[in-house]
Amino acid sequence: MNEFPSLKKSVFLVLAGFGCAILIAFIYVMAVFIVTSNPNISVEQLRIAMLIGELTMPLPILMWAFRRRQKLKQVLRLHPVKSKLWIPVFLSGLSLIVLIDEIDRLLAEIFTMPDKLTEIEELMRIDGFLSGFVIIGLVVILGPLIEEIVFRGFFQKVLEEKLSDVTYAVLLSALTFAILHFNPWWVVQIYILGFFMAFFAYRTGSILLPFVIHALNNGISVLVSQFDNLQLNFYLWNGHVNPVLVVFSLLVLYWSMRKFIILTEESGQEISV
Repeated sequence: MNEFPSLKKSVFLVLAGFGCAILIAFIYVMAVFIVTSNPNISVEQLRIAMLIGELTMPLPILMWAFRRRQKLKQVLRLHPVKSKLWIPVFLSGLSLIVLIDEIDRLLAEIFTMPDKLTEIEELMRIDGFLSGFVIIGLVVILGPLIEEIVFRGFFQKVLEEKLSDVTYAVLLSALTFAILHFNPWWVVQIYILGFFMAFFAYRTGSILLPFVIHALNNGISVLVSQFDNLQLNFYLWNGHVNPVLVVFSLLVLYWSMRKFIILTEESGQEISV
């Protein structure tokens, strides 16, 4: 039978994972500095450091699970889901990305993002095979998968087990996800996306669909960052998302979420195979 740690211990395991990621990335950067004697680390080396650090993030959770002889498939929600959920969830993800983009544009008019944060886009610019391999592996595949394992797979499951109200578990999971991105200028956007991913994880008992949405969001961000002067006349209107697309996305989100809820209710709370 699976058991779950206390809330205090689960928070420690999640934070320890972040600490491991930062420490390993720092050690890699220092090793590069010692070998090359160059105080200015290249963008490529920084990407590799982030990739290596990301790999270590789930280690404290995995060590706890192995010591307790827990089944990772159950503890981390590594379940498949029925195929009939793919279309509504995919449409929900696309519509959310459009709506969150507009929210980001609205907030940017109120809160100016520091130049240092806008330079993050440079880390996602593909300029060769190695950079493409690292960026796609880190930002589109590995990063979303590990974050879903940590937040929706482990931490949210603990919250659901320990708290008396699943709603609180979903809301708190999304909030933790947003805060631990350490970017106050994107906290609202990340929280909204995190809320929907947490809801999908709870309803399906799996991190598969949240991972798909997470990877889709990051993949589109990487794709857009490859073009400096991308002109999307059908998409933009006076620096904002075209109002027609905003309304259409709201309608698609409503329909797809309603469809998703109906499908999961037909098969019970969890629709895992």
